[in-house]
Amino acid sequence: MLWNTRFTDPWNDDLWSTVRGLRRAFDDLGDAMRGNVRAGEYPPINVWSRDDGCALSAEMPGIDPASIDISAAGDTVTLRGRRTVLPPVDNAQCLRAERADIDFTRTVQLPFPVDAGSAVAQYRQGVLSVSLSIASEQKPRRIAVANA
Repeated sequence: MLWNTRFTDPWNDDLWSTVRGLRRAFDDLGDAMRGNVRAGEYPPINVWSRDDGCALSAEMPGIDPASIDISAAGDTVTLRGRRTVLPPVDNAQCLRAERADIDFTRTVQLPFPVDAGSAVAQYRQGVLSVSLSIASEQKPRRIAVANA
């Protein structure tokens, strides 16, 4: 039965799994080039470098700012939180559910260590903004030259 060999031939199964893997890789590359967020990467984050540190912004609509935990250690910043979707009122029947409760953790590595003590965070209109300074031991220091 030649028409059934494609379902039992291990070489053929490996070939199709390889093709599917390549397809996913190209999809991820296209998403990255368009700036789209891949599955599992929540919240979407932008990071900008400045002379004295960096600025980070994350889209977090519908999240209670009190549930957001921001930590910085060395050259990494981690955002943790929970998004909770409110239940419908009056025992309404759900016709479509695309939003769900999620716990998220997002860690970003920066090109320099940061001073966690001087970090400032603000949440406004669903966007979290964090300003981070370069750790003092990493900042360039001016050295005075003495007259001899």
